[in-house]
Amino acid sequence: MIFTEKAYGLPKENLESLFDIEARLPRTVSESSMIAPQALKTESAQAIIQVDGVLFPKSNILTFFGFGTALSDIQALMTQAASDPQVKKIVLNFSSPGGSVTGVNELANAIKAMNKPTVAYVSGMAASAAYWLAAACDEIVIDATATLGSIGVVGIYSAKSKREIEIVSSNAPHKRPDLETDAGRSVAQSHVDALESVFVSALSQLRPSLSQDRIKALGGDVRVGANAVQAGLADGLGSLQGIMQGQQASKPALSALADDEIQAAHGWKQAADKVSALRGGGNGVKPGNGAKSIKTAQGRGKLGGKEFKKPTQAGESSGGWGGAIAKFKRDYGR
Repeated sequence: MIFTEKAYGLPKENLESLFDIEARLPRTVSESSMIAPQALKTESAQAIIQVDGVLFPKSNILTFFGFGTALSDIQALMTQAASDPQVKKIVLNFSSPGGSVTGVNELANAIKAMNKPTVAYVSGMAASAAYWLAAACDEIVIDATATLGSIGVVGIYSAKSKREIEIVSSNAPHKRPDLETDAGRSVAQSHVDALESVFVSALSQLRPSLSQDRIKALGGDVRVGANAVQAGLADGLGSLQGIMQGQQASKPALSALADDEIQAAHGWKQAADKVSALRGGGNGVKPGNGAKSIKTAQGRGKLGGKEFKKPTQAGESSGGWGGAIAKFKRDYGR
């Protein structure tokens, strides 16, 4: 095995599909037709730039057949939009799993330096290298079903032919590391980790709310819709039409994120257990961990080891746990 020095910011399943598609495409397309520039699409004084499929540094047979987007094309369209006095805002419309790392950092910096407001809209996916570009925009708005994240780098290796004989110069043993050994893998791993370090550092600078600790906590995983907003990967939920009409992205309510991990992070787990115990009182439902028992005989009761006075009416405000009980009864009809 040899390290090909090609690195991709792309989920594994998408990378495998990419190679399969490339192998099936015809090789009869001329180079000149593959590098034909795209036309800038504008609407309501806003430029819309599509970022679809796998990302490549330059146009190739895959971008020609619609399986990807060239970073060079995005750069050209961004430059055109920036110089057009009729364009007041630039919208990048993402549906991409990522792609080649080469050129992404440069383009992200160019997007960040734009002299006009930029918005990233994600309808399907903005993962890995594609998310890097989205993070460079002033705002990220996503559909409720959009997928964001997959922050990491994949190194691609190719197998050596058994008939190949390589002689590496004495002072460059790491030029062709033997990946069948721990030492060789360590060299290759260091290359991938170095690229990831640049990726993570760039994201934390592009989006201050997305700290390096929060990125590392994702572990290369993705988040969907409201959970992506909660994780700091996006600014809000919305639609492309809403962006074009100047609507503000909506912030999902934290209560909509019914996730044990998020509940625990916000200290909601104990309160949720108490509510569960209250609703199950007297019916043989086992209380949650946060509540030991509920007894309501003779107008008094216990909740989590604390005694309270039961309100005489559902609407009575007694403060403390009594007021909470009254509210829960009104909400849940118990």
